[in-house]
Amino acid sequence: MKQFARNFLSIALLVVFAFGQFQVFAVSADNDLEFDPSLSQEYLIRQLPDDDTGIAFSASAKKFFSSGTVSSNDSFLFYDQLDSYQKQIYTACEKAFISDTVTIKFTSKLEYTTSVILGPSALYKYLANQTAAALTALIDDRPDFFWISGFEIEDFDATVTASSKKLSYSVSSMQISISISKSAYGDFENVKLVYDDLMDDVENFQVEGYTRYEKVKYIHDAICKLASYDPNYNNSKANPTDHEAVSVFNEPYLTVCEGYSEAFKLICDREEIPCIIVIGNGGGGAHEWNYVQMEDGRWYVVDITWDDQEDHIFYDFFLSGSSTINGVFDSSAYYSSHIEDGTRFANISYSNSYPVLSLTSYSGALKYADSLSTEDNTAMRIFIDKNADLADQFYTKSNSDFKDSNGNTVNVMPSDYLITIKGVTTGATVKISNTVKAESKKYTVSRWGDVNSDNSVDMDDYDLIIAAVEGDNVISDKSQFDAADFNHDGVIDGFDALYMECYLNGEVSK
Repeated sequence: MKQFARNFLSIALLVVFAFGQFQVFAVSADNDLEFDPSLSQEYLIRQLPDDDTGIAFSASAKKFFSSGTVSSNDSFLFYDQLDSYQKQIYTACEKAFISDTVTIKFTSKLEYTTSVILGPSALYKYLANQTAAALTALIDDRPDFFWISGFEIEDFDATVTASSKKLSYSVSSMQISISISKSAYGDFENVKLVYDDLMDDVENFQVEGYTRYEKVKYIHDAICKLASYDPNYNNSKANPTDHEAVSVFNEPYLTVCEGYSEAFKLICDREEIPCIIVIGNGGGGAHEWNYVQMEDGRWYVVDITWDDQEDHIFYDFFLSGSSTINGVFDSSAYYSSHIEDGTRFANISYSNSYPVLSLTSYSGALKYADSLSTEDNTAMRIFIDKNADLADQFYTKSNSDFKDSNGNTVNVMPSDYLITIKGVTTGATVKISNTVKAESKKYTVSRWGDVNSDNSVDMDDYDLIIAAVEGDNVISDKSQFDAADFNHDGVIDGFDALYMECYLNGEVSK
């Protein structure tokens, strides 16, 4: 640590006496407070050991789908929860970027008063809490700041005024040192290289889908396919970067909860999808996961770590609500299996606060893993593939039980929704009833390419599209129009005709 030498005025103690554990200090004027390196300590991030979520599940995958209708692009930053001094530390660290030392010059002096006379150690603890608050918010707002593993107060400029029953500190500037994981990154020069690679990976990460739901699901599934849970998560030397997003995008593609959740947020941020990182306890162990805000303005759970199990992608914790019960993992609701904590640094009292979750999942349209359907939750439409059986895309009351690999019956129907399907193709309806809130939503179905609603995609449908392109036919029925409008642009044109031709020939899928 750097040593700082300067001349300080000594504090003149006019009255010092003790009665039990009570001490009284008094001084005649403001005095410089000397920075004492011996009082500083390194505050390390509370390393999440991660609960062993590589549990063997024999049930088949299932998923929740969306129900939002209200457009909302609200952002959520933990920065907004900070006080004015914490925000200045946050901003200084953000601007310093990949740096081992950060200097904060407060625009107005940071004032701290204590009625318990503990001397300078009280100020150190206060500054440590202020810094930890700022870095907690920064790390969770900006998971690309992956290198921050801790900090230490290196220096500050402060004056102290002592009176009969209190000490008042006034801090004009502070200098902190940033710690990194030496085993993972070596030094800050290497951190810069890793950062560039990570940002390239995030930039090049392909995301498909038109709606927010489709994009969130695509990111969820792609990360599950790309990375695996690190079986040696207890051994920091085996894969030292598995607690950061970089582990998701680089060989050996082994990660833990922090890597999953931080990679997920980085991609969501790129796609302008409101997403936050949540720290807490999952299933009895330290854990990290995500909340996502959907178009209805509500927040929902996404826990990729728990959904990525062995050779299966589960959807028990994909856009689920606080009271959603997921039968594959256990019979308890989300709020009893995941407990928010919000604390990143050991021995620090500051913690993040989180938005209130939706009571129920984003949708009760509980789909099979290989479902050939998707939704537009603004227009309340469901689209299905030309070969899909509509009834077989969802778990319903009649098919909610199935046999696992051991022959045991498992009920996978969610507790908060029931689904009713009427019809089989374009023009059919899917009604989702929320049994908790006594609400229901109805989706209208369009089968891609089935423009005449005869449950077959063939040349008759192609001819209807060609006639619409040439102005000889008007497709007035909304569900039939959507079945012909392959690119969701609101018109039937040559692109749709070309796509339909390729779709019929099996050259493309929808």
